Amino acid sequence: PMPVLTGIKIEVDSNKITLITTNREISVKVVLETVDNIEIVENGVCVVPGKYFIDIIKKLEGNTVEFTLFDSNTIKIISERTTFTLISLDSANYPNINFDVNGTPMVIGSQKLKNFIRQTSFAAGVNESRMVLTGVCLDINKKNLQMIATDSYRLAKKIDFLENEYSKTKIIIPSKSIEELSKILEDESE
Repeated sequence: PMPVLTGIKIEVDSNKITLITTNREISVKVVLETVDNIEIVENGVCVVPGKYFIDIIKKLEGNTVEFTLFDSNTIKIISERTTFTLISLDSANYPNINFDVNGTPMVIGSQKLKNFIRQTSFAAGVNESRMVLTGVCLDINKKNLQMIATDSYRLAKKIDFLENEYSKTKIIIPSKSIEELSKILEDESE
């Protein structure tokens, strides 16, 4: 229903490049801090068609890539022997996504979190007539961490202890979303 959600929003500031994508259930934000090999000439915002942008990036050859937005809706991507032109989607229609963190973030190793997700999310329900059963319950109480999922026939519960103490929190995360998180987490213990 919203074609702009097929795009990747690129925000360029004087000191960073931010890429944002969402499907209204899952939102991802990647920030590229400027370093010696990135030169920003002018600030701007555009939304590039995601599928085409990813295909173009995979096919680029060479050491340098130049991105240019002109006429407020045309993007030119130039590498050594290739030039691509894309029509930008209207960035005014892109949903405003708040990535601000309220409170103290929970710190847990990525490998431990991936194991928690793998060992619990399989038991979550798929029947959306009982929406609460399609998620994984994340329960934090001081240093205790529990993840629980059930479809009313199966029950999976994983308990572990955290290094730091956190305030009591209990949330249900859709199993599809938490499984997507597991896919993008790297195996390093960060």
